[in-house]
Amino acid sequence: MSINLGHISIVLVDDHPIFLDGLTMLLNKINPESFKIIGRFCSGDDMLAELDACIPDVIFTDIQMPGLGGIEVTTQVKKRSPSVKVIALSTFNDRETVTDMLKAGADGYLLKSATKEEIALAVTTTCAGGTFFSEDRGVQEALRHYLEQPGPKLSQREKILIGLVSQEYCNKEIADNLSISIRSVETYRERIMKKLGSKNFIGVVMYAVKNHIIKL
Repeated sequence: MSINLGHISIVLVDDHPIFLDGLTMLLNKINPESFKIIGRFCSGDDMLAELDACIPDVIFTDIQMPGLGGIEVTTQVKKRSPSVKVIALSTFNDRETVTDMLKAGADGYLLKSATKEEIALAVTTTCAGGTFFSEDRGVQEALRHYLEQPGPKLSQREKILIGLVSQEYCNKEIADNLSISIRSVETYRERIMKKLGSKNFIGVVMYAVKNHIIKL
């Protein structure tokens, strides 16, 4: 299925310059009219330092890097710019690593052996509001295990909203950040409290911290 989303700005984060060069060439070849690489960084620290100046639609990040790794990078990106889509591009397919990226808020997870078709679909699918995960057996088993964990399942947008509330954003600020109406924010809050069985949103935030959905 082809999804036309216009220009999509992309940032790449990997501590191996040769891999950055290869991924840049591949993305330029896949869709030179739509995919626009606006930043390339060899560390998560450098990327986060520039994030406010060049907020992209999509960030591809390695996981194991000197300094801040991909898991912490994802957590910080989602906290500061929740609308940015984060896709892991890694050699790791073990359950712990994949699960930690999911908990951090990753919208996609690919192995570095991914085909150009997978990379293209990961970009367009996440930008359209979906998620995209490698068909690799290890990644799929980790995803299945994560989804089968007991307890209420929160959507990515619900997790983002909880994070914004924990940072003391008001309803109008949350609405602006998520590009929804204030009424929709109120509906989300009510639905989350009902889902978690909480009488107030303090209980929701405590649940989210306890279950590593957000960090305070």
